[in-house]
Amino acid sequence: MADIFLRSVCREDANSIYSIYSHRQSCLDCGVKPLRTFRQTRALMDKMTADRDAFAIVLKDNIQTVGFISVSKDTHRYNPRRYMLGYILAPEYRGQGIMPAAVKKAMRHAFLNLGADVVSAACFTGNKASQRVLEKCGFVREGCLRKEFVRYDGQVLDSFIYSMLYEEYKELYEE
Repeated sequence: MADIFLRSVCREDANSIYSIYSHRQSCLDCGVKPLRTFRQTRALMDKMTADRDAFAIVLKDNIQTVGFISVSKDTHRYNPRRYMLGYILAPEYRGQGIMPAAVKKAMRHAFLNLGADVVSAACFTGNKASQRVLEKCGFVREGCLRKEFVRYDGQVLDSFIYSMLYEEYKELYEE
C-alpha cells in the first residue's frame, strides 16, 4: 500500500488544485470541467477548504499533494447515514496504489467518524481504473445508472454505482 496520509485542504494546495483539475483527461474521467483560470482555481479551493470532509492526498516521503478525495452525502440514497466518495489523482501517480490507500482512509473516516451505514462511489462505465480501485477496496457494484450524468462537454454517460456497508467494512478492515 502507498505511504500516504489525508489532511484538510488548505490554501497552500492552490498549485496542486490547479495542476490536477486542469488536466483534461483526469477531468473527463470524473466529469468535472477543467480549470483554466486563477479565479476558477480560487473558487474551487475556497469550496474545498470550507468542506471539512474534503481532503488532500499527500505522499509521506516528500509531503507532496498528489490528489484529492471527499466524503459527502450520497445523493442517490435517502438514509440519513449515507455517504459518497469522490476522488481525483494526478495522472503521473496512477497505478501506484495511492488511490486505493486514500479510499480506505476516507472509508474509515466515513464509517468511524461520521457514523455511516453505507459508503458509495460512482464512476463512469468507461473508467476502468476507478472500477479497479473500488473493487480492490472491497466495494460491491450495485448496478448501472443509465444516462445518469451529462458531462460538461455535453456527453451523456452511464455510471456504475458501488457501495460498502458498515458490516462489510468491519469484516474486511476491523478484524
